[in-house]
Amino acid sequence: MAVASRGFQVFVKPAGAACNLACRYCYYLGKGASVPEGGPARMPEDLLEDYIAQHIAASPDEIIRFSWHGGEPTVLGVDYFRRIVEIQRAHRPSGRTIANGMQTNGTLLDEEWGRFLAAEGFSVGLSLDGRVSFTTAIVSRRMGHLHSTRRCAATRSCGGTASRPTSSAS
Repeated sequence: MAVASRGFQVFVKPAGAACNLACRYCYYLGKGASVPEGGPARMPEDLLEDYIAQHIAASPDEIIRFSWHGGEPTVLGVDYFRRIVEIQRAHRPSGRTIANGMQTNGTLLDEEWGRFLAAEGFSVGLSLDGRVSFTTAIVSRRMGHLHSTRRCAATRSCGGTASRPTSSAS
């Protein structure tokens, strides 16, 4: 594998367009964005490991950055992301650092997610639409109703995970 001549960023969509919301402005709507009954499609583990190993091998920087996006990456569950971190650790060269970032709507974040994201030093970007009255007019939850107060509380759990700066996974 060739090493890139300069740093790069790849936005990985391990759940594809799958999302637990149905925002009417989303460019994924109509592209298989709903979560199927059996759970979301997910990047198979062998492909995930190949991707992570190749990404690390190609990265020229001391800090190797991963950006997890979607759809909604948290539909895959926290155990899927624990496995991602395990794979990264297995492939991380000595003296180099892994930095993970995740963009999420935050509605599936809970204390377990907060503890994991904080412990692993994930940088978390929350997609917030604004006032609740505005958000509820354009967003519908695919399963149940939207709990904006839960979303905000989850981001404050475990030391304010959402605002924590990027750091490495050891």
